Amino acid sequence: MFESILADALNKALGEYCVGIDTEKLRVSAWRGDVLLKNVQLKRTALASLRAPIALDAGTIGELRLKIPWRNLGKEAVIVEIDRVFVLASRVELDEFAA
Repeated sequence: MFESILADALNKALGEYCVGIDTEKLRVSAWRGDVLLKNVQLKRTALASLRAPIALDAGTIGELRLKIPWRNLGKEAVIVEIDRVFVLASRVELDEFAA
């Protein structure tokens, strides 16, 4: 139950960049405030907001860890750790980029 609520919240926050996060990929240690996602696939449109002349052909985040201070939420920082980002990108022609 908790995992599905958390997965929905993470999909709203990361949905622009990551392919659907589900409860099978989500490991939660609620008491410690650790959220671990493994092998998260990046969307091909993840780099579009950068407006750079590159396109993402494929990408994966090996591990995405969130440390959430549940008891002091709003008073302490949420820490995000990203480990092993694999990206296959290609150059976009300037004409394509301007469009």
